[in-house]
Amino acid sequence: MTGYRLFRPPWLRPLAAVALALGLCAGTARADHLDDRLNAQAPKIVEALRKQGVKNVGVLRFRVKEGNRAETFSAGPLNGNLAARLENALVMHAGDDDTDALGVIHDAGREAARHKVGKWHDNEAEQRKLFAIDTYPLAWGTKKVKADAFLSGLVKVSSDYKQGSVVIEELRGPGKVEKLAEFPFEGDPALLTDLGKSYSLGKRSLAAARTAAKTRALVFEAVKKRDEGQADGDDPLQTRDTIEVGGVEFQLLSAGKAVPNDSKDTAGAGPGYQLQSPEQGQEIVFKITNKTEKTLGVDVKLNGTSLFLEQTDEPANCRVWVLKADDTHRSYSLRGYYLQEGDGDKTKLAPFKVLVGDEAQKAREDMSGQLGDKVGTIAVTVFEEGDQGGTEILVSNRGVKKHQEKAARADRATLQRSLMKAGHLKRDPVKRELIVADKEAMKETEDGLLKSVDFQRRPVAIGSATITVVPKTTTTSPDSPN
Repeated sequence: MTGYRLFRPPWLRPLAAVALALGLCAGTARADHLDDRLNAQAPKIVEALRKQGVKNVGVLRFRVKEGNRAETFSAGPLNGNLAARLENALVMHAGDDDTDALGVIHDAGREAARHKVGKWHDNEAEQRKLFAIDTYPLAWGTKKVKADAFLSGLVKVSSDYKQGSVVIEELRGPGKVEKLAEFPFEGDPALLTDLGKSYSLGKRSLAAARTAAKTRALVFEAVKKRDEGQADGDDPLQTRDTIEVGGVEFQLLSAGKAVPNDSKDTAGAGPGYQLQSPEQGQEIVFKITNKTEKTLGVDVKLNGTSLFLEQTDEPANCRVWVLKADDTHRSYSLRGYYLQEGDGDKTKLAPFKVLVGDEAQKAREDMSGQLGDKVGTIAVTVFEEGDQGGTEILVSNRGVKKHQEKAARADRATLQRSLMKAGHLKRDPVKRELIVADKEAMKETEDGLLKSVDFQRRPVAIGSATITVVPKTTTTSPDSPN
């Protein structure tokens, strides 16, 4: 099996980058330990499947068990995006020859849902439906196939989030489940984000956070205390219409007026904060304001993609908005997605718009798979400026930028190259209201709006908040494996 070695792409090196009225920064090449372990296991999994004669394999949603809590299919984004990350890892190691490469199905769960497959995990009748479908799309090209096997499994995370393990299970036929692989991993802030956890290190904790290791330990401690209901100054601050995380105040504006937060903090049950969906047809603005006297970098994601270039990687790898303490650069009003069709092209702005009803449901389906559990959420992650010491260069299986995906999936070789580049590798029934980019209304940004700056970030985020955009009336979704 072909091996891969890590490299630091030029765009991740500490060089000047672009910024709104002052700046976005080039990030450090750090991904989570889980992807590093997953990538190491992928060649062994591919080899095992080939020995069984498997031609086409799909990956389904994972179960997650946190500490002593019951395992569930709806712990947070991790349930869905780990399936997508395993799918990407299998693609990268599928083989170099189209005649014998392992066929990897793209987003098998989405196709299963389209065929009305129900809770398949412990139901042989529903498992038969999975194997009867003959329209699963391969991850590349346009070919439709039947699945010979499906992979899923269980992620166990310790109650302090510092350690975890993954069991990968193979469904070889109705009622035929076998353990294919098992491996441990180290927890990190990316894992917390994937579990929908929020935190914001206060002044006392920041004073003690002199190294990346110490900062990481304080983050784990803050999240654990929050789980236990112990408020100690390391929680995001919430008012009626603002959420302050890591010293940055976030506000959602609709037609110039602040959208109120839901008063209920759901810290123990999924993403931590809620905002009522704005009305359809109104101008929407995400306002971020630096409330400190420090320079801070902020990654803002909507539906799992950054507002700059639709980056899907974890925040530590993304270019960020840089907020300074001076009046000019203290606050930004982000009016949509800032996009470039190609390197060096002029930046264009795709404003936000609200979808409702069937249109919102279709958009959710189109964004399923890798981004599925993050659809309908806003994630704000904050970094301090400072020494990058302690940064590790690990792999990421989170996929290519959203606007590059269609071209990347043209054929197997193109997709493998695109995933390896994005991953820092080289060879060796609820009412839904959804905010999205309105690309039909996309226009060029004003000259001089984006400006290059240097920003050296510390490797561990000092604050992170996940905010769910909910309809004014909503109900709880069932725990579904699709």
